[in-house]
Amino acid sequence: DAVKAQQEDSRAISADLQQNLQDLSFTYAEARNAVIDSLAPLIRQMVETVLPDLAKHALPLRVAEQVDDLVRTLGDHRIEIQCAPRDLPAICAVLDTSERANVSTVENNDLPQGQVRIRMGDSEREIDVPETLRSLGHLVDSFLQHEKKDTA
Repeated sequence: DAVKAQQEDSRAISADLQQNLQDLSFTYAEARNAVIDSLAPLIRQMVETVLPDLAKHALPLRVAEQVDDLVRTLGDHRIEIQCAPRDLPAICAVLDTSERANVSTVENNDLPQGQVRIRMGDSEREIDVPETLRSLGHLVDSFLQHEKKDTA
C-alpha cells in the first residue's frame, strides 16, 4: 500500500508540475506578446519620425565617406555628385574642403530628396535614403507580424 500511495503521489506531483510548466509557458507567451504590443507603436514611430530626421542629417556625411572611399580606391579623379536641390547646401558644406578639390556638385531635379548619385569615371554609387527607410519600415512590420504569429 505504501508503494502504491507513493506512486500515486509521484503521479500527482508530475501532473501538477506539468500543469505549472504549461501555465508558466502560457504566461511567458502572454507577457512577451504584451511587451511587443506595447513597444510596437514606439518602434513604428521611431522608424517613421526619428530615423528620417537622423538620416537627413547623416546624408552629407555618408556622401563624404563615399567620396573619400572612391578617392582612396580609384585615385584622385574628377567626381560628380548629383542630388536634389534641397540636399545640395548640406552636402556642399560637408564637402567644402581643399582635399576634395576635384569634386563637383550638381542639382538634379529628377532625384528625390535623400537620393544621391556619385560618379567617378565609369564608377557610380547611389545613396537612397528614402528606399532604405522604406525597407527598414517593412522589416520592422515583418518582425512585429512574425512575432505575433510565433506567439499566437
